[in-house]
Amino acid sequence: MHPVGWFMVGMGETKAEALEDLRGRMAEKKEASGKLPRPGMAMPLEYSPTNEMRKYHRTARTYIAAVLEMNPDHVMLTDGSSLEDFSSVRDIRKLHEKTEELFGVDISDMEDGNLVEILKRIEGRET
Repeated sequence: MHPVGWFMVGMGETKAEALEDLRGRMAEKKEASGKLPRPGMAMPLEYSPTNEMRKYHRTARTYIAAVLEMNPDHVMLTDGSSLEDFSSVRDIRKLHEKTEELFGVDISDMEDGNLVEILKRIEGRET
């Protein structure tokens, strides 16, 4: 059960890993907000900015279809989106390999997997 309008998920290869991931995400949310919502309380949706992502719209659509194998029309990306939002940690290495194979760009050094930074590198506009 989760508070209405508020949902968190933990990911992992095992139940223990998923619970540990969930604990970490809840701790991050609590640190950022100062508290966690009470059960039964509605929480407003908070969207991350998309200012940077808009600059790479075309490349993002291609990347989503080719590397993530998802329909770009069914994916919402923000400036804070990362590979971890779309894959388990184990599969991220595969996404690194696929990015290099399809786009000729090595992203294995990008630990956070931020998609804006990946798209910048693909387009050769890394800052």
